[in-house]
Amino acid sequence: MRKSREDWIRAAVIALLAEGPDGVAVQPLARRLGATKGSFYWHFSSRDELLRAALQRWETVTTDDMIARIEAAGGPAEQKARNLLAQVTASNERHPGQLLLMAGAVHPDVAAAVERVTSRRIGYVARLLREAGLTPPRARRRAVLAYAAYLGHAQLVRTTPGVLPRSDRARRAYVDEIADVLLTQVLRVRADVVPGVLGAQPVLEHLAAHGLGQVDGEHHRLGRLVAGQAGPAVLD
Repeated sequence: MRKSREDWIRAAVIALLAEGPDGVAVQPLARRLGATKGSFYWHFSSRDELLRAALQRWETVTTDDMIARIEAAGGPAEQKARNLLAQVTASNERHPGQLLLMAGAVHPDVAAAVERVTSRRIGYVARLLREAGLTPPRARRRAVLAYAAYLGHAQLVRTTPGVLPRSDRARRAYVDEIADVLLTQVLRVRADVVPGVLGAQPVLEHLAAHGLGQVDGEHHRLGRLVAGQAGPAVLD
């Protein structure tokens, strides 16, 4: 039975996600498909043409379709971010070869695809974080941090999977922890506040206006901080 162009693209994507760009080779794919090289050249002029088609499909399935599913599920931005984290960490476990794809970015077609996907993914996460209430600069920084964590997770899946949580409950806690780090509003009160110039009350009023520092104990600690009696603090 003659193999279609779609058959070749699907096989190439599977190889791409399992082995990286080097896995997209005509002869091995032909053997897996039970096809001839003649079948390949009926649909593609070169291996690079097949690689470009596989990369385009990878972009669509792992990025555009993923974002579309998250948006279709609805909910507030914070929930969308948590859903996204859960789905991409699960995807890493199913397709650890995506890291090989990233590492294969020396090929110009692969480099272009990786750059497009990286920009799209970081941009989407940054948008969700802005909608969740972070300032644009902070949202951008945390989106980059999130993507770095995603790549780090992919590396662990491939090299030392035993360090990652195994049970469903542990995986959920792991994803929630990452989401909490990304979504938490952080107010840094610097130690260089000049005692006597800025008293505790204006700072506490600012915290109260932003829903922070509501606990009496925290008020007391912040009062000592602003009075110069404590070091830098980071308040979630």
